[in-house]
Amino acid sequence: MHLTAHLDLDLIALDRADDVTCLVQLTAPMPDEIKSRPGQALVIVLDRSGSMAGEPLEASKRAIATLARRLAPQDVLGVVTFDNQGDVVVPATRMRDLNPGELDARIMGIRSGGSTDLSAGYLLGLREAGRATAALGSLGATVLVVSDGHVNAGIADPVILAGLAQKAQQDDSVTTSTVGFGLGYDEVLLEAVTRGGNGTHRFAPDVDAATREIADLVGDLLGKSVVGAMMRIRPQVGAVGGVSLRQDLPNWVEADAVVVNLGDLYGGEERKTLFRLHVPALQSLGTVTVAVIEFEYTSLPDLRHHTLTLPVSVNVVPGDEARNRVPNPIVEVESLIADIDDEKKAIATSLRSGDSDTARRSLGTAITSVNAKRADLRATSAEPSLTQRLDDVAAELLGLADDVLHRGAEYSSKSFTDSYSSSSRGRKGKGKPDVTPLTDTDGGGGSGPAA
Repeated sequence: MHLTAHLDLDLIALDRADDVTCLVQLTAPMPDEIKSRPGQALVIVLDRSGSMAGEPLEASKRAIATLARRLAPQDVLGVVTFDNQGDVVVPATRMRDLNPGELDARIMGIRSGGSTDLSAGYLLGLREAGRATAALGSLGATVLVVSDGHVNAGIADPVILAGLAQKAQQDDSVTTSTVGFGLGYDEVLLEAVTRGGNGTHRFAPDVDAATREIADLVGDLLGKSVVGAMMRIRPQVGAVGGVSLRQDLPNWVEADAVVVNLGDLYGGEERKTLFRLHVPALQSLGTVTVAVIEFEYTSLPDLRHHTLTLPVSVNVVPGDEARNRVPNPIVEVESLIADIDDEKKAIATSLRSGDSDTARRSLGTAITSVNAKRADLRATSAEPSLTQRLDDVAAELLGLADDVLHRGAEYSSKSFTDSYSSSSRGRKGKGKPDVTPLTDTDGGGGSGPAA
């Protein structure tokens, strides 16, 4: 595991309260492919309501049947469907115990039905996933919900469904991801379920996109190299007055720490977590450790538990020295991206309410902010990777602007929701950034200073 930390400001003026922003970057290990990897559990919850009739349902069934053939004998698969009620088509079972022909027949035999009671199917899916983790000994499970419609039966409150997802994640290590199919689904509800379940939400505007997104999400599941990742931010007594997360991540407060649930990571995945430390007026000069970051995870396929620690320190200097401090551009860029994610969420809300003018103005402001920072980076000869990071953000914003202009509010609100859903949780994608790994000498711990 690669783990680094950066502060936007590492100089603090003596006797003066200040806020510092900390960026933690981690990259999951990329293990060699090993046939003996621990089994992964997947439960597909498929919408078979009347609106899915025809090619949407047929394509979804083909995608599920295809992904089933990618699973290893030790993996667990379950398939649940829902219309006005839920139905277990394939109980959660190890692949070695399933007859391939019978499995294919069950999946392809799914037929469209009536209304859309997502909660009925989702609750059944959670039950099958919980059974997989308990009775079958799987190391956590993933529920993947595929739906094209607005819920018109059963539980339709996003807060309640998100709470169910969060409870399953915390109690049974069940992650929930979602794919919204077409333009008719409720992206607010699916994104809320995804947020509670610490998973990924994807927008699939058409059949081809849905097939691709399902395959990609399952590919990530099978490529997991880290499970149960948690980060604890432990403020040091007298050195920090409060901690504020800058991203939409599951979190809670313990007696002496803020706990951030990062969930599972696939091999090579990079995550970035951003938080602000409120530092009171410190009265002694010199280096002060204001917080300690503790990162826990279980690695695959060896099932070893690891704990890495990282001190976060600032240098307390006289006020005249602090006036000349220069913010770290790495943290500045990620802070700007976090601000842009907040704007994306607000823009999606404006589009759903029919206020396209406000959405366009907000989008224009976001694009202007990114372009201004890109110009600053080029003027100061910053690292090319930072400029490229904002180039990518700018290109995405221009693409979203094109959606607003040419595809309308219904399509665009889903595009914005898809975008901020992953980005606001620090998910960047597969890659091998230039970071220095902490040394984990005994399989149980390691440490290194904040950069």
